[in-house]
This record gives sequence, C-alpha cells and structure tokens, in this order.
Amino acid sequence: MWVRAVGMTYLREGVCNHMKLSAAIMAHPARKDHVDSMVEALDVNGRKFTVTWDEHGEGLWANARQAWMSYDPAADYHLVLQDDVLPCRDLLAGTENAIEMLAGDPGSCLSLFCGYKDTEHAINDYKTWVWSKVAASAQALAIPTDAIDDWLDWCDVNVDPLCFTDDYRLSMYMLATNRKMYYTAPSLVEHVGHDRSLLGQIGKKQIWGVRMASVFLGEDSSASEIDWDPVNNARRVAFGNGYFYEKWYMGPGKWSDVLKEQK
Repeated sequence: MWVRAVGMTYLREGVCNHMKLSAAIMAHPARKDHVDSMVEALDVNGRKFTVTWDEHGEGLWANARQAWMSYDPAADYHLVLQDDVLPCRDLLAGTENAIEMLAGDPGSCLSLFCGYKDTEHAINDYKTWVWSKVAASAQALAIPTDAIDDWLDWCDVNVDPLCFTDDYRLSMYMLATNRKMYYTAPSLVEHVGHDRSLLGQIGKKQIWGVRMASVFLGEDSSASEIDWDPVNNARRVAFGNGYFYEKWYMGPGKWSDVLKEQK
C-alpha cells in the first residue's frame, strides 16, 4: 500500500527489517531534560542503546568517542545522535530500512540530517537520497560497525588531537578511505538546538551555515514507512572542500597527496 506524505516523498506499509542497528546519544548534562524526552521517543525495542554523558567536561571528541565505542558488535551499523535533535517516529526501525539500501554501496556511511536544499530538490525529483564525500554535520550519523575501530585507530595516528568534532574526523577518514556519505531525503531528525550551541557559538552562523533541516519528515511521521529508493539513484552534492581538513592532518605525507590517491 502506497501513501503520499511529506513533499513529494512516497511512503509504504509493511517494510521488513533485515539489517541490525545499535544506537547512542552523546549527551551533555545541561541538556538532560531534552535527552530524557529523546530516550522516551525512540523505538529502542531490544536494540543496544546507550547514552554517554560528558560528566567531567572532557569535551566533544572524548564523549563522541565513547558514543561510537558503545556499538553492538552484532549490529551492522551504529547510529550516534547529538543531544539536541528531535527524532521522527520509529526512527531506529526506519534507519534499519534505510541501511538496507546501503548494501548497494558497501562501507558507505549515513546521515539522517541535512540542512541544505539539495534534499528538497531530491524529494521534488522523487528521490530519497543525496550523497557527498564528507559529513556536513554530526546531528545523526551512522557508520558500519566493522569500520568503527579502524576509524578510531586511524584518528589516533592521523588527526590532530585538537580536532574536537567527530564529523570532521569522520570526513577525513572517509576521504582517506574513499567512502561516501548518504543523506536521507527528508531528514529524520530536526536540530532543535541550532540557536543555543554549547560550543560558544550561540546565535551565530556556524561554519556550514545555520543547521536546521531543509526538509524534516516531522515529529509525528513514521520513518518506518518511507520507501527508500536504491542509493545508486542518489545525486552527488558538494558539501565543503576536502582541503578544508588539511590543518587537522598529522599523518604521513601531505594531505593533498591523500586526496589525490582517492580521486
């Protein structure tokens, strides 16, 4: 049964899950009330689910690393949510449906959030994906569990410890290992904390612009009903420049050479 829903996206009923997902929220104590509401809204239903807290002020990367390390080894993908997002209904089940499509591009990563109009254009073209070579934001990222340890080890060797965001670090790893990031169209989470960042950027435009979803599925709409098209139908978009990350690279050789090897 097909149902017309948000924008030009089509939904269906009765999707069967085969991929397995684990999930975590990387949280700051200042947002405890919102985190509690997120946990209540998520369809955990027996999946391994963790909330990691930055209780000692160790910073973003330390907490992000905890969240990524909390993955379930038996899961195919691990999802890490920021503590200031609003999920749609059935977020985890819908994400499992989405990663079924990523089997067409093994090793690829997934973002459930996009603040650029490219996703709106995709929906208008009856598509459910766009892709890029980098992570344009960190609101809701999922990567294959069999890549997580390798990514974290790679960061220890190749990334400046002062690089504090996991989306920058993941982008560098993706560029170095020739992986793609697929963005859902529409976004399955909304960034409700975009105007009250804990990074000292309150009320300011951030590097990639104000981070609200271009098209959000909606708090009361179910991600489990989206009929995802194959990722090979996705349009490529350019989110940033690979050379942006050069200042964080401390591995062997030059970052420019790393980029050239993967072209």
